Amino acid sequence: TLGKAKLKGFQIVVVDGGSSEEFRERVKELGVLLHDEKESGMSSSRRQAFREISNMEGVKVIAWIEPEKLSIVQDCLPKAALPILEGKADIVVPKRDQEAFTTYPDYQVVYEQKANRLWNEILRKHGLLPQKADDLDVWFGPRFIRNDPAVLDLFLRSYNYDRIPPIAPLASNEVERKKNERELGQIYNPELWPDATFLPIVNALHEGLRVKSLPVHYHHAQKQTANEKDSKDFRIVAE
Repeated sequence: TLGKAKLKGFQIVVVDGGSSEEFRERVKELGVLLHDEKESGMSSSRRQAFREISNMEGVKVIAWIEPEKLSIVQDCLPKAALPILEGKADIVVPKRDQEAFTTYPDYQVVYEQKANRLWNEILRKHGLLPQKADDLDVWFGPRFIRNDPAVLDLFLRSYNYDRIPPIAPLASNEVERKKNERELGQIYNPELWPDATFLPIVNALHEGLRVKSLPVHYHHAQKQTANEKDSKDFRIVAE
């Protein structure tokens, strides 16, 4: 993914939290800027990457791309960035077509499409997403952001929210009780996925920024699909 992006002339920043020396050397050989992770965690590392790339000369659009999503670089750029470059959007959330979902494990398709439907229903219920607006494929990780302080700031915040957690399943022993508490902590920890991928979109809609859904011709990498299809952990999370 990094090699293809470099060949296309994109500026790239990688924030690394402890990869092998072989990987780090290969990244440097590609001419990619490699930064050590300052604060451990998914959202904190993404915020660091956003800050680093936003300060580079000539950057008009910041593209957050998960490393396994090679097709974003090969098939979806620069199309996904054009609405921002043309002044028609502040944030672009790429949207997978039905052909794209055929390249995913079946259980993941069911889970992500159901989650997307619920997400968009909630947004419309609270008046954040117009009734006639296209659904946002928020469970598709990549985001494209206009490099403007007012927009970028939404992705640099640490969010928190009031909540009343559901009653944890009754535990028959101390080990099970602690396991339940850990799982609830993961569900309600905004620093995992929400702070950098989900909550900024909600806030952008709330503040009236232009959030655009854009269909892209994406294909999930076969190796990634094989890993996810055969992974017991992936299935447990999805189910």
